[in-house]
Amino acid sequence: MIQTLSDIYLYSDIDGTLGIAGLGIPQRNRQAIARFVEKGGHFALCTGRGITNIKPFVEGLPINADSVIGNGCAVYSFAEDRAHSVTYIPPQGEDYLREILSQHREFGVLLINEEGYFILKEEGRPDQCFSREFPRRTLEELQGPYYKFLFVVPEEDAQQVYEELKSRPYPGVDFVRSALTSIEMLPHGVSKASAFLKLCKEQNIPIENTVFIGDFYNDREMFLSAGLPTCVDTTPEDLIIPFPIPTPQCQHNSTQKSSAATAALLFYCLNGNIFWRFGAAPAYIPTKRPESAKETKSSWATMIWSSS
Repeated sequence: MIQTLSDIYLYSDIDGTLGIAGLGIPQRNRQAIARFVEKGGHFALCTGRGITNIKPFVEGLPINADSVIGNGCAVYSFAEDRAHSVTYIPPQGEDYLREILSQHREFGVLLINEEGYFILKEEGRPDQCFSREFPRRTLEELQGPYYKFLFVVPEEDAQQVYEELKSRPYPGVDFVRSALTSIEMLPHGVSKASAFLKLCKEQNIPIENTVFIGDFYNDREMFLSAGLPTCVDTTPEDLIIPFPIPTPQCQHNSTQKSSAATAALLFYCLNGNIFWRFGAAPAYIPTKRPESAKETKSSWATMIWSSS
């Protein structure tokens, strides 16, 4: 049961939700999170990123609860500066990788584990399609284990490629779309939600006290698992579970879509009150919409609710 902000555990996705790669985290988001934590709230990440690609991006955030990273492949304690509950792709995953790459020369590939991110180096394979520069490894230098492989594909082909990959008879692994141009191979049964539910059970965190903010298909299971799931307004429509009442909105000065975390925080956490009822249609505070529809599209958060 929620009585104060100290009862709330807020888990946020990073890319497209908390912030945007190349642009960082808006200051208003940082201020909102700081205020939430100062008032007793628990803030954590629930992201597809590996830890070496998380730390520079979230530097200065008061992350005070264990976080889900690598799309559920690990749980990371910022307080202890270590990962635990790590799950790796099984050894046959490297054979699957080789088979996929032999048939798709156009894919860029990232290999990801606790050591960091590594770009697959192979003659004729694109390696300039990443937003950051990473070390390179050849297939002969895999040096696993890895907890996920990330394929960069053309946006217009991504859904078709995803459908094709997930239909392959590859025991021990699953595939998920994590961004418009990204498809990931993960250990079978691993998702943000699988790690989140295990974490909550181990640390006696009531599910009904949890809030999640996300934006894409790798957040699907979290939308169905968190006590209060929320999403940004650029979330694909087939992921949004409609409200029986008007969705709460948050006026925001920023034109960046990454204001979603701020919106949810401001509306559901920051005033020392709880503006929803778990297990029922959430209460909401109506606000004045921005005059510009374009501004609305890019800067407001939309709330979704799972009745499951």
